[in-house]
Amino acid sequence: MKAITFGHSDYGANLRKDDVDLFTSEKCKKLLTDEKIKLITWKEIRDKLIY
Repeated sequence: MKAITFGHSDYGANLRKDDVDLFTSEKCKKLLTDEKIKLITWKEIRDKLIY
């Protein structure tokens, strides 16, 4: 983790909070709808990979 975050002093809780704020915003919801992007879960991915 240290290697991939080298030089990123803001990596941590603040960055995760920014991600949550973005993906729960009305602007993001509108973008997903406008672009017809369907969110899926890791469970849905798993179920497609298991034959």
